[in-house]
Amino acid sequence: MERERKDGRNRKRIDYDDIVALVPKYEKGVGDCTEIHMKDGGQFVEMKNVKWCVDRMADYYCTNLRANRKVYGRMLNIKNKVPYIFSDKHVMVHYKARTPRCKRDGANGWFDVDYFDGFAREDGCDYVVLKNGDRLKLEQTAESCKKYVNYGELLKFKKR
Repeated sequence: MERERKDGRNRKRIDYDDIVALVPKYEKGVGDCTEIHMKDGGQFVEMKNVKWCVDRMADYYCTNLRANRKVYGRMLNIKNKVPYIFSDKHVMVHYKARTPRCKRDGANGWFDVDYFDGFAREDGCDYVVLKNGDRLKLEQTAESCKKYVNYGELLKFKKR
């Protein structure tokens, strides 16, 4: 699971088949990072932003993200926040995870529709609840996020 780099640091290899959610996060002294949630409930922080992680996931599944947006956006009749389909088992949906601090920081996280369990509301905040028990804080209403979950559910059953 880990490999030795030339500079002596260990770096965790990402098992893309087990990813459930990608959450943008700020790390002190580093900046914009990604918290990766796994099927077994484990989490770790990748020192790259969410866009980098999504691009690597697309490379792993040999998926063209631009074509994905174009084809499935046309199918759903939407232009923004089109779900990414990496395989039949991985349909990733946008959600607004935070308010960006700096110019090029991302605000959107991603979660897998297959591991979506529902929404929860606590202390005036909405959360996405995943099947492994993880909770992802929403910076948008649950109703607007539910719309994108429904789009992901529709695409999950499309024949590819």
